[in-house]
Amino acid sequence: MHRDHARDQARDHGTKDLGPNPPELAEQVLVAVAEGDPRSLELAARLCEAVLADDITVKARDALQLLASGSPFALVRVVELAERILATGHEVTVSREQR
Repeated sequence: MHRDHARDQARDHGTKDLGPNPPELAEQVLVAVAEGDPRSLELAARLCEAVLADDITVKARDALQLLASGSPFALVRVVELAERILATGHEVTVSREQR
């Protein structure tokens, strides 16, 4: 197995935390901050971790690493990412700096 292929497949098999999803955590963060709840920072960190652990985010980061390293699998992973985004209707917001 090619070393890039092994690295690419490493994250495909794992268990996910079944805690609150990002929209639920976002609501909790907003309420906690508005109320001055001391758990605000903990909830904020959990929200950030949940977003970074999102399957689309993980796939995008992995694809970027493969692109940066010149991996022969890079475009395959980017095509899979694009198909996933289109299939799920996942919306991606592009910042002004990225335009």
